[in-house]
Amino acid sequence: MAEATGTASGQRAVCMAEVIRLPGQTAAEIAVAVGLERHVPSRRLPELRDDGRVLNGSRRVCRVTGNRSMTWEPTGRGKTQQTMF
Repeated sequence: MAEATGTASGQRAVCMAEVIRLPGQTAAEIAVAVGLERHVPSRRLPELRDDGRVLNGSRRVCRVTGNRSMTWEPTGRGKTQQTMF
């Protein structure tokens, strides 16, 4: 449903912009920073990873959940924003 309505594309763009703005955040930290529900970056970041736009960084304790979580880093590779979104 999110793909059909274009919502997923917009969510990917928001997540990507936040990863570029501040690399090394967890999905929960990204959700808080951009005002998305916590599950949204957890769905969209792996899609961006599959596209080669982000990669997993080191694991650390998340400031939001208090759990050890993977972090996200931009790759500088992958499809251009025009073709991806």
